[in-house]
Amino acid sequence: LAAPHSPLNVPIGRQRRVAVARLDLEDLKRVRNVDGGTVNDVLLGVVTGALREWLLSRGQPVVSSTSVRALVPISVQGDDLEDGPKVSSFLVDLPVGEPNPRVRLARISYAMRGVAAHGQAVGADSLIALTGFAPPTLHALGVRAARGLSRRLFNLIVTNVPGPQVSLYAAGSRMLEVFPVVPLARGQGLSIGMTSYAGRVFFGLNADQDSVGDVEVLAELIEQE
Repeated sequence: LAAPHSPLNVPIGRQRRVAVARLDLEDLKRVRNVDGGTVNDVLLGVVTGALREWLLSRGQPVVSSTSVRALVPISVQGDDLEDGPKVSSFLVDLPVGEPNPRVRLARISYAMRGVAAHGQAVGADSLIALTGFAPPTLHALGVRAARGLSRRLFNLIVTNVPGPQVSLYAAGSRMLEVFPVVPLARGQGLSIGMTSYAGRVFFGLNADQDSVGDVEVLAELIEQE
């Protein structure tokens, strides 16, 4: 089925706006421990709630059945363990019309369990052990996997690549933050990249300047959510 109608899907120009957000990983784990699911489910729940408030702030009609379809690249284990993880793309309907955040999370967790049943998802520890610290590579692979699908099937790309939970250094200086910036597909005004590092999760929001010029509002809503 074609993706739901969304203000995210419009002809885009050549100018971009980038916004960032930050969350503490322990906060996400506490939500997971109380309400179930995985950290990735909680992150998608956060994105869903923020998109809901963003659409409402724009005066968009949001009813109980309203959804936004995300293309979510997932690292899955290949048949040959020495080949490392492969990236597959899954379509997930984010229930932005659901006002209750716990119900939103339950619906997302249910949908993502179907994704897990489809292929063996690679956990964060295994992913880092197999690839080293390579979130940019895995974000890029996710975008490449998305190109195999018609853009009419999804409203935006949401990537989540776990990184190391210990500090990294270059020439004696500690890396403080890392923000993924995922390229836009033609006709799609927003992409969201997420990467965890040293106890925090960093969001990079890449947006078309003309159609999603208020992307900073969405970044603020992610942190509030």
